[in-house]
Amino acid sequence: MERMRMQMRWPATVLASALLVPAAVLACPTCNDAISGDPVAAAFSVTTLALIAMPFLLIGTIGSWVTYVYWRAGRRESAANAASSTDAAWQPLWTGEESQP
Repeated sequence: MERMRMQMRWPATVLASALLVPAAVLACPTCNDAISGDPVAAAFSVTTLALIAMPFLLIGTIGSWVTYVYWRAGRRESAANAASSTDAAWQPLWTGEESQP
């Protein structure tokens, strides 16, 4: 029981210190300037966030494309299997021989 109390105190202590001492929470002077309204510091912050987001965007795009291609191939395969197993006596309407002059 005592261990559970100790585990519950840590998040409360960190949250209280972050709320009571906001100056200690700031990461660097540039972030502090961006918060205070300096346009140059704000521009640095935005470009930094864009550079951080770019690898995630690229990996997400490539991963989504690979997932889509895999999904589409699975649907084509299941459609081909369903078409071949629906009727054994199914014949095409015309063959290549009929189109010969």
